[in-house]
Amino acid sequence: MATEALIKQFRDLISDCTQSPVDELLINPDWGKITFEGCRPELERTYSMLNQFKLLPLDLLPDGPTQQIVNTLPPIKQTIDQIRSFSIESGNPTGTRDQLVNQIKSQADQFFTAAHLYIPYLAYQKGDVQRNINELTRSVEEAGQLVDGTKKDIEQRRGEIGDIIVAAREAAASVGVAHFTADFNAEAETQDLSAEKWLKTTAGLAAATILAALLMVFVPVKPDATTPQVIQLFTSKVVILGLLFTATIWCGRLYKAARHQSAINKHRANALRTFQAFTKAASDDAARNAVLMESTKSIFAITPSGYLENESAPDSGLRIVEVVKHATQAVASVK
Repeated sequence: MATEALIKQFRDLISDCTQSPVDELLINPDWGKITFEGCRPELERTYSMLNQFKLLPLDLLPDGPTQQIVNTLPPIKQTIDQIRSFSIESGNPTGTRDQLVNQIKSQADQFFTAAHLYIPYLAYQKGDVQRNINELTRSVEEAGQLVDGTKKDIEQRRGEIGDIIVAAREAAASVGVAHFTADFNAEAETQDLSAEKWLKTTAGLAAATILAALLMVFVPVKPDATTPQVIQLFTSKVVILGLLFTATIWCGRLYKAARHQSAINKHRANALRTFQAFTKAASDDAARNAVLMESTKSIFAITPSGYLENESAPDSGLRIVEVVKHATQAVASVK
């Protein structure tokens, strides 16, 4: 085996040769366009091998091969030192650069020839391959047992996961139902307030119309009034009464429209309140889908409220039901 002194010399030379990064040796801003890129592959290969030797058990090498490897390193160290001290102020910087590049290439090849055969052996000894193989085999067996146990646990908990999913869906539906119910109730209250304002306005205009009609009865026509004057007076009365009467009718219609919207939104809120109860009472998915369709029809169909004239129930709700049905089928097919 190699002596301790030889091993120490080997390690010292490795440290001296690799103390500067490769890029700092090849490129320097002070050199301008002159670089040592021509020897990059050889220098990187040498650095890689030296860095591996740092981690390997060099004391396992015989004395003769170790001495051969050590003998190839001082020239490399000397050339690297010359590259570190290289300056373009020398007489022939390009020629000096080419000379150093050729030296590194030759010296790196000599080092590779002397050292490359021993790296696999030292790596094998350091890695304790058989022990690693045994540990890997044991890890694979443990992983297989873990997978089997996980499969059994998944099978046992599949039912629980299904129940959790169902509960999550029902909770989400409950939150959505509560949210939209509150929206419909808020809209119904807003329409109620608007209806009360229009009712008061209608009553005020109706009273103003009656009062104006009574007052106009007592507006006398002068005995000596001419026909144009009589027509003018009559026309003024008709225009005033007509405007008041029209405003009264218009406000009354707005009152009925607000009452209609309030009734529709209350109906939708009540339909949503009962939706969850019917869904929970349903025994299977088909029954739940039927409840969903009918609830959708009840919520979104235009329901006559009695406040508007010539009300009818078109089939728009049925079209919405068909849209929801197709969407439900699409989601089911994806799952």
